[in-house]
Amino acid sequence: MPDRRVGMGHLISFCSTTLDGVIDSTGEWVTLTPEHQAHTNRLMEEADALLLGRNLYEGFKSVWPGLRDQSPIGPRINDMPKWVASRTLTGELEWESRLFEGDAMEAVAALKERTDGYLLTTGGGQFAADLVKHGLVDEFRVYLNPVIWGGGRHLLHDLLEDQRFELLRIGDAAGVPELVYRPL
Repeated sequence: MPDRRVGMGHLISFCSTTLDGVIDSTGEWVTLTPEHQAHTNRLMEEADALLLGRNLYEGFKSVWPGLRDQSPIGPRINDMPKWVASRTLTGELEWESRLFEGDAMEAVAALKERTDGYLLTTGGGQFAADLVKHGLVDEFRVYLNPVIWGGGRHLLHDLLEDQRFELLRIGDAAGVPELVYRPL
């Protein structure tokens, strides 16, 4: 993790992708060795909260409560605060989750202002693109899995126009290249 900036949350967005940029069907192609899983677990352990779009929230909520005692990170994911951006969900949410009120991007900016630590989001769809578009992502981490999938949803496909990134470092997430970028 980078150095914490006091008085301002640091938002890290991470996503696994294939060599051809596919982000869905991860259960069929993602490299999940115990070492890579430990790397991801460290990200979760060090984060103060998880930010999710509605689709990912619903997907995680359908799986992670049942994995509480089956995964080393299960208790952390289940118990950590989760913030959800949705245009369709209303009212109280379950699973240690709160819905962003009003404009989600303004709410994320306000959350960053009142957070001293790390905020974490995952996925490469509309919510991630909106966060980048609004200048809210501090780091974008891409885990490049050694497979060409040939079809499916692609990382930020058709969601951003002319967005540039600066490469901060290339790491090794237990055999999977970790590309760490900062949006410009």
